[in-house]
Amino acid sequence: MNRDLFRISCFVLRILTKVMLYIILIFTLVLRLITINQSLWLDEAIGALAVRNMSYSDLITGFLTVDNHPPLYYFLLKFWTGIFGYSEISLRMPSVLFGVGTVFFIYLIGNRIFDSKKSGLIAAVLLSSSQLHIYYSQEARMYSMVAFFAVLAVYSFLHLFEDRSNFKYWLLFSSSITVMVFTDYMPVFLLPAFFIYAIFQKHKKNWWYKFMLSFVPIILAGIIWFPIFQKQSAGGLWLMQTLPEWKNLAGGANLKQLLLVWMKFTLGRISFTDKTLYYLITVIASIPNAILFANAMKSYKKNKLLLLWLLIPILLSFLISVF
Repeated sequence: MNRDLFRISCFVLRILTKVMLYIILIFTLVLRLITINQSLWLDEAIGALAVRNMSYSDLITGFLTVDNHPPLYYFLLKFWTGIFGYSEISLRMPSVLFGVGTVFFIYLIGNRIFDSKKSGLIAAVLLSSSQLHIYYSQEARMYSMVAFFAVLAVYSFLHLFEDRSNFKYWLLFSSSITVMVFTDYMPVFLLPAFFIYAIFQKHKKNWWYKFMLSFVPIILAGIIWFPIFQKQSAGGLWLMQTLPEWKNLAGGANLKQLLLVWMKFTLGRISFTDKTLYYLITVIASIPNAILFANAMKSYKKNKLLLLWLLIPILLSFLISVF
């Protein structure tokens, strides 16, 4: 009798969890569809014109040599708009869908790391309602796409530590990190976090062999793409030398920029003319985040991957910008 009751309870709990997850995903989609038809801003419009007027080869040999981004997002956008057209909604819909997908995989990551569906649901709600994530999920740019593949890489990476890790997770990890880096360059700073975490796990040589093998596609793709990357780097260097004020627009490596990372994570893209009010609201809103971060540091062994995922990209990008 007790066993039957337990089975029924587990079944009901699974159903409720699925229902709650579906509600969160619908909520995520609705939030990201609000005002999605607003006019394109500069970078969105430039990207839209490029994919409309250029062939795939012209994008590589022409546009991308001066755009300073990898090609995959533009390839996807060109394919998508070839089917669905060039309206504001159509151009932004891939980012919306990637945003919803990111929330789903955040749920799976939270569920897996903490072995708790409750933790997964909380993580999904936090990302679903994140103003910063909503903003970039409504932009016809590559940032929502790269966030999705970064989360997918972390999710598949967690499965690599099973005693009998399935080949599909190795393939998914290898594919995700390759697509991630060739969607946007910045997530290259996430890759060392995987190595550092793997070192802590102390796996056998056979595991390390498969782990290193999973980086072969990204290395080969990098070799093929390197001539274009050189042109992009030369163009960026020329721009910095010719227009020194460009550095001020792009931002530099200083304490203010580090604080801005925290502020944008906390409040998103919103700002106030009254900077005193802005800083005050940021401090108040930061209190629960600071408490959660302090608790995470206390349980750093359990939260090791999450902390590396957060801190390594920020620290590496800051140090490289300084030196």
